[in-house]
Amino acid sequence: MSINWYKAITISVLLLLVNILTAGETTYIEQDFDDSKYFKPGKISSQGDLTQERGRWSGQNDPAFEIVTSPVHSKPHALRIKRVSSPQRMWLARSKPFPEKRNYKVSFWCYAKDLNRFGLFVTKSRNLKQIIGGISLSSMQRLMLYNPEKEGNNKWQQTKLTAPHGSWFLCELKFDVGRNVYWMEITDNDKETQKSREFPLEISSPMTALFFLNTPPNGSSVVVDDIKVTYESEEASDVSDRTNYTLAAKLDKEHFNAVKDKNYQTGVDLKGETDLTIDLGTDKLVDMIRIYSGKPNGTGKLNACQINGLNASGQHPELSGKGTEKKRGNLYFTEYNFNPEVLSSLSFKFKAGNAFVQEIEILSPKIVNADALKEAFQKKVYGEFRLPVYQDQKTAYLYLYNTDKMPYKVALTLTERFSGKTINAAREINLRPGENKIPFDLGNLKDGYYVAAIQDATSNSKNIQFLRSLRVQKPMPSAKKNLYTMSGKKMFFPDDHYLASYRNLVFKTCEGKLIEAVKPNLDSNDFTQLGNNIFFDSNGKLNILFHRLNRSWGREQKRRYFLATASLDNLSDWKIQKLDRVPRVPEQSYAGGEITGLVQPGKKNGQAVKLRFYDPAKDGKVRLDQVRVWFISRGAKDSEISGDISSLNWSAIKPQRGSGWPIWFKAPGVGLVLTRTPLYQDMAYVLSELEDPKASNDNWAGQFLAEDGKTFFFTRAMCMRRFPPFNAPWDNLPGVSRILTVFYTQDGLNYKSRRMALPDLTDPVASQHYGGSIRLAQNGNGLMLMYTMRYKAYTQQIDLTMAYSWDGIHWEKFPGDEVLGANGSHGSFSGGHVWSPSIGINRGNKTYYLIPRIGQVYHFQSEIANSMDAIKKVSAKYMKARFEPRQFEKCPLFKLFGSWEKLAEDTLNWGVGVGVLVCRKDGLFCVEAGGQKGEFVTLPLKAADSMKINAEIDNGGYIKLQLTDTKGNPLPGYSGANAALLKCGDYMDEVLSFGSRKRLPDTEFKIVAEVFKAKLFTLSFE
Repeated sequence: MSINWYKAITISVLLLLVNILTAGETTYIEQDFDDSKYFKPGKISSQGDLTQERGRWSGQNDPAFEIVTSPVHSKPHALRIKRVSSPQRMWLARSKPFPEKRNYKVSFWCYAKDLNRFGLFVTKSRNLKQIIGGISLSSMQRLMLYNPEKEGNNKWQQTKLTAPHGSWFLCELKFDVGRNVYWMEITDNDKETQKSREFPLEISSPMTALFFLNTPPNGSSVVVDDIKVTYESEEASDVSDRTNYTLAAKLDKEHFNAVKDKNYQTGVDLKGETDLTIDLGTDKLVDMIRIYSGKPNGTGKLNACQINGLNASGQHPELSGKGTEKKRGNLYFTEYNFNPEVLSSLSFKFKAGNAFVQEIEILSPKIVNADALKEAFQKKVYGEFRLPVYQDQKTAYLYLYNTDKMPYKVALTLTERFSGKTINAAREINLRPGENKIPFDLGNLKDGYYVAAIQDATSNSKNIQFLRSLRVQKPMPSAKKNLYTMSGKKMFFPDDHYLASYRNLVFKTCEGKLIEAVKPNLDSNDFTQLGNNIFFDSNGKLNILFHRLNRSWGREQKRRYFLATASLDNLSDWKIQKLDRVPRVPEQSYAGGEITGLVQPGKKNGQAVKLRFYDPAKDGKVRLDQVRVWFISRGAKDSEISGDISSLNWSAIKPQRGSGWPIWFKAPGVGLVLTRTPLYQDMAYVLSELEDPKASNDNWAGQFLAEDGKTFFFTRAMCMRRFPPFNAPWDNLPGVSRILTVFYTQDGLNYKSRRMALPDLTDPVASQHYGGSIRLAQNGNGLMLMYTMRYKAYTQQIDLTMAYSWDGIHWEKFPGDEVLGANGSHGSFSGGHVWSPSIGINRGNKTYYLIPRIGQVYHFQSEIANSMDAIKKVSAKYMKARFEPRQFEKCPLFKLFGSWEKLAEDTLNWGVGVGVLVCRKDGLFCVEAGGQKGEFVTLPLKAADSMKINAEIDNGGYIKLQLTDTKGNPLPGYSGANAALLKCGDYMDEVLSFGSRKRLPDTEFKIVAEVFKAKLFTLSFE
């Protein structure tokens, strides 16, 4: 999916419009002024017959409207419209009702020479209060159309079309009532046709009359002839503003081609259960499917159909759900609506029973009519804010690019998105050619959404503009305590949480070592290796339990487990064995704990939990430890990622797929839905310039309960609308950034949210989140760690970074572009993606984390690699056809592959394995001093027993620790000559000695430290 999608859709619609109103037309009015019974040379007033196709003229008795014999388009007569002293008008109408829901056309021949002006309105009734549309011929032969959206009383707007001078031309107004737009086409004597841009209809109801009027100055005139109004015989399609992808698609059963021929009399007879696959060729954005069925005698209607798609993420969402039966004319169809999905193919499973299927339409979302001037403006000027969300920055920068060779003037306005309050009044800026960096001061802005409107200052229309979101989230450090009780706990240093002061110190991530434990299996039936557990056996060997999935993440009939085993002294040599049963895992020393404490839904008498909405009077106070946010999967039922839906009965609320709801599982069989609307809704394809605040994507980092049980948290990646140049057009979701967000509540009913570990200027362009896992730091005094999958969309890679929180609400990333698990070189086992660890175990001074999925495959390749159908089509030609429209040749990766042939070859030969991340025990991050002496002083502490240190000290370096009382006075026996001093070496859980003392003082104390050429990981108190 690329930014070219919009162009592709527009082109598709224009191609469809070429043939609109050309077949099956019925004449409503046809007036050539040649019937001598009604028309003779001279002025006309009320003439004609309302019951006939010629219609009836009525209006004012004035020489402004007269029949002439020259010039004429068809002999012997034509009508001259002339300005004689005052404005005059004439109506042309019929008594026959104009049919509803029909596209129609108003045409006439016109002769304009010298001083030529006149007007024509198409109206719903015989008054000018119900104008549908109109045309005006003004000075210098300029043609204008009536635009109801134009500000002010004068709603005429230039079309950039001019009438031929001194010769007849055909003028046609074409009305598309399905899309609620109309436009003009003019054809000259040389049969050359020009088309205007589209204008909105003021009223979409059927027309009733044509209203002709003369316009100043006195003496101006035109001649018209052969007026005709026609309408389509069939009702206008209510999906004419969509593209039907079925027409160009390939069907795997040739005899099914009748369902895409647009002939609703032909079709396919189905007997019993039947499967059909429709290949769209390349990624297409789809949000509606229609299946027409049935025969004229009323038999053969389709009873049920299951529809699954293959989306851009390699998933197989179920699209059908419950369809809606509808009627169009004498045709019956079942309509399926869903959130927009980018699909390359669809599979249809028609249920048992006899049916006659006439047509299948796979439809794009509605194409919003774009103002041509606005489009032209955005070709000259484009841009975006550098970051999706601003947090630690004092200034936000909007980058605007002027593609002209000359300066271009724009006006910038900043408003609050939801209140509309103006923050910065319009300021005019003269954009120089190329890049322009526009600052926005964030000092006085509160947290929230703001909208920057970039308007074309060279135009009088305020509609010629585009909008960009400025999102602000100010930093809110977690509160520090006056005293920390540390007995049995460890002091970690992700930041200065425990420190009263410090200098010359850096808090940083420590990169681990990635090891490939399970190599990819390229058998299409066993493509994905997915790690389940990691443990040491009784022989001290490292074991990884994993299972395999097919390319579509489908489960086997019986899940098969495998065991990978290696010795710690040779982690490059792994032995794989197939298991008949899951082994018993010995008790282990785990690195950090999973944060859950949440209940699973309990069935009653084996029946699915039936849900109802929460009633405060009946149900009482919500217990947070019994709350879970439940996600309604978009995946097919047999998919590994579809989620368990069988345990819940959703009949009471009928949620949309991809939505998330908080549920209180109060007792077995009882499920109470706590909100009336979902907390989020997966809608990765945000088609407007500003995203829906509830728009989400299927990336997350879990849900959990605070240690004190007072706050419930869950996480979800929310979608932030993004534009060039700070997105990746070759990405499957080029128009959004996925940003992890934590939602939290203390009553289960009211939820607040805060974005987590935000990308900053040290991250590559288009960086976002692909999910993560949250764990408690082992004995970390409440410290929460998030192993974050950073998605570098520009290079289509996922690496592993760290984030942390002291309260579950405020999540921070480590400063700088630091990683815990880095991508390897192009083509290496970790070159494409590294997933977040699901579990870690300690042994000696190391921690071994299970990386459940690691591979060479870049994100864009997963669209192919995770599809049983697509992988069979891979060739250089196929890859080029799929990814060239997404500008993939501009992606840095393309140079690494070198050619479409090599890209196809590697896509077939690369796969997904399982990895291990080896780190120092408690060594994910540290506080470090380099060549300058670093110092820190802690806040007051209280601890019993001894203090241990985990540190690395380089040659010539040292760490010196001494204790003071809470006022900073040195404690005798713990300072000066009795200070703990360590020099060059590697110290793991080393007990510190203060002189001869190892036991800490019984009173409260502070630690005063000097650090030089050393890394300090933890201080632990035992």
